[in-house]
Amino acid sequence: MKENIFQNCENLHVNYTNIIQSEGIFLGIDLKNFTILYSSKNFSNIFNYEILGKSIDFLFTQFSIVKITNFVSRIVRKEVKPRIISFLQIKYFNCLYDIPCAIYFSNSVICIEFQSKFDSYKNNFDEIYYEEILQYIKSFTGNVNNLSQTICKYMAEVLNFDRSYLCEFLQDDHGFVRACFQNEELDSLLHHHFPASDLPLIVRSIYIKNKFRLITDIDYIKVPIDGCTDNLDLTHSFFRDIGKSHLTYLKNMGLKSAASFSIVLDGKLYGIFGCHSKYINYTSLDILSKIQVLIDEFSRKILLYKYRKSKKIKNLGNSKINNFIKVYEKSDCNLENIPYDEFEELKDIFEAKNFFYRYNNKFEKNLSVPYEFAEKILSCLSKYVRNNLILIDKIIDLDPTFEQWGKKVASGLIVIKLNEDFSSFIVFLRPEYIQTIKWSGKPNSYILEKDGTLNPRSSFATWYQDTYCRSKPWSSTDYDLGLELQTKLISIRSNYLLKSQLLNRYLSRKILQKDLLISKNHLCLKNCFLNVNSIFTWSQYKYNPWKVNQTNNNAQFQSFILEKEDLKEFLLNLTDKIVNYIRESFFENITINFEISENSLLPISQSITFGLIIQEFIHLSNKHSLVIKENRIISIQWQENSNNTTITLHDNSDFFNQFKNASSDIDLIRFLISQLNGVGSWEKNNGVSLKILLQRKILNAKTNLSLN
Repeated sequence: MKENIFQNCENLHVNYTNIIQSEGIFLGIDLKNFTILYSSKNFSNIFNYEILGKSIDFLFTQFSIVKITNFVSRIVRKEVKPRIISFLQIKYFNCLYDIPCAIYFSNSVICIEFQSKFDSYKNNFDEIYYEEILQYIKSFTGNVNNLSQTICKYMAEVLNFDRSYLCEFLQDDHGFVRACFQNEELDSLLHHHFPASDLPLIVRSIYIKNKFRLITDIDYIKVPIDGCTDNLDLTHSFFRDIGKSHLTYLKNMGLKSAASFSIVLDGKLYGIFGCHSKYINYTSLDILSKIQVLIDEFSRKILLYKYRKSKKIKNLGNSKINNFIKVYEKSDCNLENIPYDEFEELKDIFEAKNFFYRYNNKFEKNLSVPYEFAEKILSCLSKYVRNNLILIDKIIDLDPTFEQWGKKVASGLIVIKLNEDFSSFIVFLRPEYIQTIKWSGKPNSYILEKDGTLNPRSSFATWYQDTYCRSKPWSSTDYDLGLELQTKLISIRSNYLLKSQLLNRYLSRKILQKDLLISKNHLCLKNCFLNVNSIFTWSQYKYNPWKVNQTNNNAQFQSFILEKEDLKEFLLNLTDKIVNYIRESFFENITINFEISENSLLPISQSITFGLIIQEFIHLSNKHSLVIKENRIISIQWQENSNNTTITLHDNSDFFNQFKNASSDIDLIRFLISQLNGVGSWEKNNGVSLKILLQRKILNAKTNLSLN
């Protein structure tokens, strides 16, 4: 119920109103003709005349009007801040007063505010002391708590407040008072905690834009703005009407006036320096702006400290993460193959007490935490399926059963998930961090009225709370390191899986190619023997010595056996068998062309060798041309001259690169060419060519055969 009310309160436009505090005077100026569009009702009571609808020169000197004009032109070019404090000369009962005024824009209207008691304004500000403090902050290199305490002391003394403090906003947005200085009028707030609801988000967003504020008297009179029918955006106003709950909150603390100065880091409200007093405070606007300069310098110092500390931790953490990533990559992204010591290094990064992991839907074999604890964590992670990184400092909020493991096992955790379904992840566990929190009043002890409104706490008595089953809170640095580790693990794992897929595809293709090559080799070997057999059969049939007359002498028989045969007829018979066999075995069509002069003859003794060369050439083509080529053509050229004969075998499929480095594939052809006492050379020319050069006398040589 209360959470809903807080949420509703935050949705209200608390910066929109047409009422201001009686401690200030408000003017709205038309930029077209510099006449007064709006004025707070207390203007006429103080100046004793009406200003609404009149020119601004009734109130401001020409010198001040030039200042206002310059601000308008510079704000349009974004050369100045949305709100400035500038001294303007005001005419008041024939006197001129240099008064610090707040100048800002609202709804295309330039707004000017100044304090209603401007005639009693006295500037006793010590500029030398101020410059010393400013330089001290800039050059400070010690403990930030000491610096914060010094600033609190200076603010309380210079601004004449009873108490000054620094309140930082922690991870869960509740406030923690890190430094405090006070006199005997008020108690110290040092180390007190304030719930996040004390400063709703909508108010925090205003504090970022309106960096310093002052409530002179919480019992101010509400003053309407004449000429304004709708509410104005008074985000930058000093004297905007304050919400009832906040005023009641201050009254319940026994205060009369308050001021605050924002510490903004990277566009976020890091904390505030606050001031409290039991008396009315009339500090001038220009002094408040000077104090904000000190706070801005302090903000830069804090940002530098945080950056250096974060950088130091990240450098050390990233070094350990990179070492772990190398081990993870060498282990083929298998968490089970990573040594235990490597996880111990990561434990130090996250200040963890223990760890465990899950890999491929299985927890590690030697769990260092109870198996029931790990299973319960897994069952609770389903609600975080959309989270990149999971950080929890109070796992008892996941399920009450975690209370039994809070002290001995862990109270907080960070989950580095490696995939969306939580089949693989690493968990680092933080131990219980027992502490006593000192609250300023019981947390969230707001009073809900009958009309549905919410009043602030009525008691600010110190209340102590002991926290159990909670770990040390996770910081933004922890988050960055966890995200760095997760991103690198997922990246390495994705690359490994991709490489594995590509390797599997490559091996599958290789296995397929190997099977195909083995099949082709077997078939081609079979074909080779068939062709050799056919050559022998054909030669035996055509030149069967038993057909020769038995009365012929041995010399006549030798002359007959060395008789030359018609080359073209021989090649046609041989290649026809090869083409038919390839068509039947591999379902490929091959065309074999001849360029052979008429009446070319081939010695019978060389026909088998030459036939085997042709067979092996076609076999190599069939073996290494894995891609089936349409219109596959093999050409055989036979060119004779007086000295030698050139034989060229050409295949238009490109298989040269596949076997050029494998000498074993062409050893048989080399051997066969050497049997002919020839020389062979390979060329890549619109396919593959084998050129064989044979001496003419070799082809004409007679071979002596002896018959048993």
